[in-house]
Amino acid sequence: MDAQEFDAVVAQLDLFAQRLVAKIDQFTNTTDPAMAAIIGSSASEHATQLLSGSIPTARLLRDLIGRPCDQDEIDTAFWATPVGRAVAWVDGYSADGRPIPRKHAAAILGVSRQRISQLEDTGALVATDGGLEALSVTSRLRTHGYQGGTDERTTDG
Repeated sequence: MDAQEFDAVVAQLDLFAQRLVAKIDQFTNTTDPAMAAIIGSSASEHATQLLSGSIPTARLLRDLIGRPCDQDEIDTAFWATPVGRAVAWVDGYSADGRPIPRKHAAAILGVSRQRISQLEDTGALVATDGGLEALSVTSRLRTHGYQGGTDERTTDG
């Protein structure tokens, strides 16, 4: 991951921190500048830990940001974000190595679902029951990087 990707991860974590502080302020009906400063200042530190390969940080961020409170599964859109890609880069799709759904693989790699099928056909991605082999997707991410992608590429359509 390069400096531009690091900056994108920091920006996303900063935004997450701002939203977290706003929710806490709303819940407690107070504004605590000290708490806001502590939460906000940690974005760069977490990004550094994540991009240096910290698996515990990757798992924490996957659970905090990627999984809304009312869902068991991580949202497809998360995987198309800078933090989602960094989590996939460091720790793969899940701690248990389960298969990656094709729509999530497309979001992680920044390609269309049609391109995912082409990569399967050429053997660049390995199909398994329930999706794609996690190692083949993360290996592709590590060797080819994120390929761009748009919101259209991560929809279920």
